[in-house]
Amino acid sequence: MNKKDLSPRVARWWTFLQDLEFEIVYKKGRHISHVDFLSRNSVKSQKPVNLYKNMSKVVNLVEGQSWLEMAQKNYPDVQNLISHVLSGELDENQYIFKDGLLFYEIQPDKPKLYIPKGFRFSLLKLYHDENSHVGRDKTLKKIREHFWFPIHRKFIRR
Repeated sequence: MNKKDLSPRVARWWTFLQDLEFEIVYKKGRHISHVDFLSRNSVKSQKPVNLYKNMSKVVNLVEGQSWLEMAQKNYPDVQNLISHVLSGELDENQYIFKDGLLFYEIQPDKPKLYIPKGFRFSLLKLYHDENSHVGRDKTLKKIREHFWFPIHRKFIRR
């Protein structure tokens, strides 16, 4: 399986995991028989365990728009923009704060989601890789359909 064969969900995980530093070590089954035992002989628990409590946070970072809402809340420069929008200091025809997200509107009725600095490279990788490495201009066009950040043309061309 190569990058072209990835399903969209696997591609999102693949992109997310690229930012992490880890090592995958293969171990033969005979060396990890305790794992096989545990998977075949489950213990009935009296108390239900929520295995996905922390996993849902990770999934939300990758799928949907909640990852962007969290990202915008964690970046001081975006929070500064949001506070200026809410106080009326910035042009409300250009910046819009709606449903907990900051948008930038270039054309009327076509707002683009504002991407914080730390997520721009991940967004670029995701769009470039998921679209089978279509090239700079097509990647720029796809990103510009939904997202905006300062000097995005220059960033993508680099």
